[in-house]
Amino acid sequence: MLKSVINQSVQINQMKRDPLIVRFCEEEAIHREVYKRLADRESDPWHKEILLRLHKIESEHVSIYSRVSGIKNIEVNWLIVRIIVMLKSIIGTELVIKIMENRESRMESEIEEHMDLYGKEVKAAIKSEHEEEMIKAKVLSFSPILSNIRDVVFGMNDGLVEIVAAVSGIGAALQTPILVIVAGMIVAISGTLSMAGGAYLSTDYQNTIEKSRDKNYKYMSPIKSAAYVGISYIIGAMFPLMPFIFGIGGYHGIAISIMLTALVLVFSSALISIIGNKPVIKRIVTTLLITFGIAAITILLGYYARIHFHIAI
Repeated sequence: MLKSVINQSVQINQMKRDPLIVRFCEEEAIHREVYKRLADRESDPWHKEILLRLHKIESEHVSIYSRVSGIKNIEVNWLIVRIIVMLKSIIGTELVIKIMENRESRMESEIEEHMDLYGKEVKAAIKSEHEEEMIKAKVLSFSPILSNIRDVVFGMNDGLVEIVAAVSGIGAALQTPILVIVAGMIVAISGTLSMAGGAYLSTDYQNTIEKSRDKNYKYMSPIKSAAYVGISYIIGAMFPLMPFIFGIGGYHGIAISIMLTALVLVFSSALISIIGNKPVIKRIVTTLLITFGIAAITILLGYYARIHFHIAI
């Protein structure tokens, strides 16, 4: 009996010193405030109810973790709260929830690895985390963006990479911005139609094959897939063309074009990594290396064409 009491006391003291529990408590406090603010701003009744439920669960978790860690007054990082809430208006509620879920699941995995060190309260809280994940999954399953994220990212990345490659080569050969814009737009429009058509045919083909294998297969709309890929492609294509649209030509225009493309690629790569629970840095580095490699080759080809064929426009 005495040994049990001593062990329990040691466990409590360990938890009070455990920086992971403290960090997790602070993270849950941020999520609690975010869900409350998102619920206050939500007009859709179903979304509002879900957000309030998540707020309630996070409040319970904060109470548990603050008690076992000995934190009486939790300091909420209001800057992070404001940034996450602001992101909602840019990328939507579903993607914001996915980003927070990704941050939370990493810490949760760390705690689960050392679960023997923690008491019953922490174990019960971690168990209820899985209930929270089920609620989030319900919300995410109704997101049109997340349901078609493959098409969105596929179209956006292709638009960025293909057009930055095109304008890098064309811009190195032709110094006049308007000519680069015309050539870039021709490539962008043809690429949009080609990508949309390809998405329609591949989705239609996939439906035919999968339906023959599985009668319960969930049909995917080829038209919707084509629309997501096409629209995402043309949006992505506009970023590399921006400096030329504003009259910046030559190698200055190419440099700005590559920088703009890199910034968008960093954002989209980070987003898709978060959604897929994959390493963010590795994907960003791989994407940028491929893009810069393609751009460098096309710049050299354009420069060679300008020198070899004596192009001076």
